[in-house]
Amino acid sequence: MKRKFSYLAASIIGLLLASSSLTAQSLSTGIEMGAGASYIIEDHESGNQIDYGTSMTAGANFKFTPNESYFGIRVNLLYVSTLFTSKTLIGQTNYGEVSTLTTSLLLEHLNQDKKLNLGYNFGMGYTREDYNTMKGIYSNLSIRNYMSLSVSGILSYQVSNKSSIYLTPTLLWTDPVNTFRPDNWYSGREDINVLVQLGYTYHLK
Repeated sequence: MKRKFSYLAASIIGLLLASSSLTAQSLSTGIEMGAGASYIIEDHESGNQIDYGTSMTAGANFKFTPNESYFGIRVNLLYVSTLFTSKTLIGQTNYGEVSTLTTSLLLEHLNQDKKLNLGYNFGMGYTREDYNTMKGIYSNLSIRNYMSLSVSGILSYQVSNKSSIYLTPTLLWTDPVNTFRPDNWYSGREDINVLVQLGYTYHLK
């Protein structure tokens, strides 16, 4: 987990430095935190075999909008952590955590002519998933990498000319390529995740 947050912090610094070399109509960067429900389909279909808790999220983003463009381009980093319990065939209870770090490239449209504005974004990304199961004093870590798709709505409130706060409900579809494979029996990985983030945006230009 420490490595993930270090990567997240380094990425935020990199996004801020990159803004100095871009010429665009507008530049902004933001941070966000939130909660949600992950692996909704598996959680429902598994009955009492596996139980996913509430997911906690943290993220950062950088957006630039070219001149006279309807869409802005947003680079989004999203970290999601979910605790879970699972039961083996002999009734033993195991505990664990599944965490993901998703880097996405999104197209975003956000109205900015009022105090309260609406918008949306959509796109695809690359997700690294760490699925860690504790079995007594031992842990079993599986690392998976896959594509993800996301779509979000945006409700933004302009605090000043330079800053705004926003609420973003997000539908994140992880590993859509393997979702419909009949022989795919892994826990985690491909599923639907519903997340809600509260964020702050600072307008660099």
